[in-house]
Amino acid sequence: MGSSGDGPIVSVAGGISFVFYRQAFRKHRPPLFQDQQTVAFLAACFIAMILSTLCLWVEKGTPLPLALLRGGFNALSAQTTAGFSSMDVSQTGPCGKLVLVFSVLSGGCLGSTAGGVKILRILIVFRLFNLLIMKTAASGHAVSHIRLGKKQLATDELLHALSIVLMYIIVTAVSVIPFILMGHHRWMYFWKLPQPSVMPVLAQGSQPRISIGC
Repeated sequence: MGSSGDGPIVSVAGGISFVFYRQAFRKHRPPLFQDQQTVAFLAACFIAMILSTLCLWVEKGTPLPLALLRGGFNALSAQTTAGFSSMDVSQTGPCGKLVLVFSVLSGGCLGSTAGGVKILRILIVFRLFNLLIMKTAASGHAVSHIRLGKKQLATDELLHALSIVLMYIIVTAVSVIPFILMGHHRWMYFWKLPQPSVMPVLAQGSQPRISIGC
């Protein structure tokens, strides 16, 4: 899909949870930067834009203003799985494709139109890993709980988030194998990742429309 002036705004708006919008219209609406999921999503968008811009600038020699326009637009599209495009993804370098891979993988907020494993689940998995690391230095009788904001997460919520993230990664890895066996790939010069094969597989797993043209 071609780029448009309101494309980035629509993409980011669609990547934010509809529950947040519902709460925003209530009398006691929460401030934007007190919602951890929304903050993490906006931070992911900003980081993806910067990295994608730098990759175009360094790898392809694209002038910085044009790299910001094209790289930033594609990064937002990948993060929100909106399907917009300012340039052919195949024209980006290995580093740029890797940024888009992680953007599509993480996706947007839970309860939004964005695909991916969702930012909230990634936050929960990070908190779980953080708790496991902290327990190695804690007393054997210490009782630890995982909180996200003011909410204490139950065990089934942790297992649900972890299982979805792991299954998403496993299914993606298995789906890439046929592309590799058929020779439809080129190996990246770092991390040995089959880059053209991963992009359409991740896109189809996140939301089918973004895979068109990948």
